[in-house]
Order: sequence, then C-alpha cells, then structure tokens
Amino acid sequence: MTAPIKYFALRTRPIHRVEFAVMHALNQMEYPAIVPTEKRKVVVRGKRTEVRYPWFPFYVFVGLPNPGAFQRLKSQVNYRAQRMGKTPPNGA
Repeated sequence: MTAPIKYFALRTRPIHRVEFAVMHALNQMEYPAIVPTEKRKVVVRGKRTEVRYPWFPFYVFVGLPNPGAFQRLKSQVNYRAQRMGKTPPNGA
C-alpha cells in the first residue's frame, strides 16, 4: 500500500506567473503539483479574452508522501537550477 500524499505549499520567487513554470517542472519530475486558479475575462489590445489568475500568487502546492521527501525535492530543484545557470534561493 502506498503512503497517502500530503500537499505542501512551496513559495516561488516573486516573478510574474512563475508558479505555472514551477508547476510544469514539478509535473515533469513526476511530482503532483497544482496551482489553484480562476478565470477572468479581460480586454487585451481591444480583444476580450480569458486569463487564468492564481488564487495564491507565488505559491505552488506539491504532493509528497512524507516531509522527508521535501529535502529530496529541494536538492533536485537546486541541481536543476544550477544546471540551467540559475542560482538556487538563499538558504537552500
């Protein structure tokens, strides 16, 4: 029997809409990740369109089997960030 998944909130960097990129990266690493959103109708350049806005800006919710899995996830994310030439967050 598999362990139940608990969801943890991950705070991302305060960059516009980065939570969707983080969610996609976590899903590619086979972690269940979600960004709760709502659709709003806006007018962009004279055209009406629907845009997704996160309920919790700069947060991604990721499912992990236990709190110890968070350290493994953190090291994987930092490794990928360094490979891409990005710096991991301070204190990581």
